[in-house]
Amino acid sequence: MPAEMAKVTVVAYNEDAFADREEAGTLLGKQMDALRGRDVVVLGIPRGGVVVAARLARALGADLDIVLSRKLRTPGREELAMGAVAEDG
Repeated sequence: MPAEMAKVTVVAYNEDAFADREEAGTLLGKQMDALRGRDVVVLGIPRGGVVVAARLARALGADLDIVLSRKLRTPGREELAMGAVAEDG
């Protein structure tokens, strides 16, 4: 793990869920402010993660990219993921 990532601590503000994904990305950006101005690329996963990643990238002044992947479902429990696979394996 890069040394700068080891210094990041994400703090839960309370037990309630975030108002939306945009709020989650904005608050995460505040927690990761130490990465502002560094050579950072924020990766987002479609179906919710891109919204969070976009807010985080904006907060950090970082580039944004998207990772396309497919969920590997657990047999008999369609919504439970056991992993994911991307185009490069």
